[in-house]
Amino acid sequence: MNGPTLPGALRSLAVTATLVFLSAGAVGGDRSPEELKAEAAERIDAAEEQLQDYVMYLNDNPEIGFDLPLAADRATAMLEEAGFQVERGIEGTLLHSGQSFFMEHAFIAKLEGGQPGPKVGLMVEYDALPEIGHGCQHDISGAWSIGAGLGLASLMPYMSGTLYLFGTPAEEGIVDNAGGKVIMLERMEHLDAALMIHGSTVTTDGAENIMRLNREALEVVFHGREASPNSAYHGINALDANMLFWDALNAYRRQLRPGAAIYGIITDGGQVVNTIPGRSASRFLVRVADEQYFHEVLGRVREIAEGIAMAMGATVDVNVTANRYVSMIPNQTLAQSHRANLEALGLEPFSPRMHRPGSGGASDMGNVSRVVPSIHPFMRSRVTGGGHTLEAAEGSRSEFGLGTVTLGAKALAMTAIDIFTGEADVEAMRDELDRALADLAAE
Repeated sequence: MNGPTLPGALRSLAVTATLVFLSAGAVGGDRSPEELKAEAAERIDAAEEQLQDYVMYLNDNPEIGFDLPLAADRATAMLEEAGFQVERGIEGTLLHSGQSFFMEHAFIAKLEGGQPGPKVGLMVEYDALPEIGHGCQHDISGAWSIGAGLGLASLMPYMSGTLYLFGTPAEEGIVDNAGGKVIMLERMEHLDAALMIHGSTVTTDGAENIMRLNREALEVVFHGREASPNSAYHGINALDANMLFWDALNAYRRQLRPGAAIYGIITDGGQVVNTIPGRSASRFLVRVADEQYFHEVLGRVREIAEGIAMAMGATVDVNVTANRYVSMIPNQTLAQSHRANLEALGLEPFSPRMHRPGSGGASDMGNVSRVVPSIHPFMRSRVTGGGHTLEAAEGSRSEFGLGTVTLGAKALAMTAIDIFTGEADVEAMRDELDRALADLAAE
C-alpha cells in the first residue's frame, strides 16, 4: 500500500542527497538540513511496509495498561535492528505515592550522533483500551515515532546530538498507577526537546493547547458494618453511604464551572443481596482546565465524601489511584519548526480554537512539557470517528490510516533534524518554557 508521496522539491533533494551519499562512500562532508531531511524521508519510505505491519500487528493484538509484551517486543526489535541501544524494563517513581515502580514493558532506545549536541526524545505509546482496542490510535502514533527513528538512525553520525525513543506504557487512565511518562520523567529531565504526534481527524502543529486538562484518578471507598437484613439496625450500610455520596456529588456537578467535569462508576456495591454491605466503592476521573480550580474541586469531592461518611456513621477512604496528569505547555518555538515541516510535506495544519472551556484532553505528555520543551500535535489518521471508539480503531487499519505511517514519521524526523542542526533554537525553547513555568507559579 502506498502512502503519501513527497512534494517535488523534496523528491529532488532526496535524489541529490542519495548521490552525495553514494559518491562520498557514506563518509562525505557536511550536509545541509534539507539534504538530511530528504534522505530521512527516503529511508522512511523504504520502511513503509514494516511500519504498516507494526500498526496491523498492534491493531490485531491490543494490550492494556502496563502489560504490553507483544507491542514492546515488536517495537524494540525494529529499533535494535536499526542500531539503537535499547534498555528494556524501566524503573521510576509514582507521583501520587513517591514509591518506586518497575515497568517491565517500558523501554528507552538511544542512538548517539557524531558529536555531542541536543538531546531529542520521541514518545512511543502502545497501550490500548478494553473492548475497543486501539480506539485512541496508539498503534499508529507509535509507528510515527518508530518510523522517525528508523529514518534518522543512519544519519545520526552526520549530526550533533543524541536521539532517544521512550516506550511509555499506560497512557490511558484506566489502570492503577497509569501514566508511564510520569513514572519515567526522571529519565527525561536531560532532554532538550520531547515530541510525539497523536492520531486524529485533523492535523495540527502543536501550538494550540489541546491537551489542556488536569486529571486526577480517585477511588472513594466507604466502610460500614455488615449485618443481616433481619437486623439491619446492627449494621452500617456502606452502599447507602455510597449512593448518598453520588446524590451529593451530582448536585455539586451541576454547579461546576465550565471546563470542569467529574466522571465515575460504582465498582463495589456489595457482594450478596442478603447482607447489609460493609464496603462500597466508586472510581472517578476529575478533569479540570483551570489549575487552581482543579485543586478546589478535588478538595470539595473529598469534603463531600467525608461529610456523607460522618452522617452515616461510616468511614471513608479517598485514594489517588494513578499519576496526576497536568495540562500541557505547548512550546511555540518547537511548534513553529514542526509547522514548517508539515507544510514542506504538503500539509496545511489546522489551528483549532478551543471554544468550549472543557474541551480538549488530558495526557501524561503534559507532565513532560513541564520539564522539557514539548509539543503534542495531531495528524489526520482517520476520515471519521471520535477518539476512544471502535470506528477510530478501524481507522488505523484502513487504507487511509495505513497510508499516513510514513507521513507522520517524516514530520517528526524533519523536526528532530531541525533541532540537531540548530535550525530550531534549543536555548529559545528552554527560555520559553522557563517563562511559562514562572507565569504558572505566579498565578
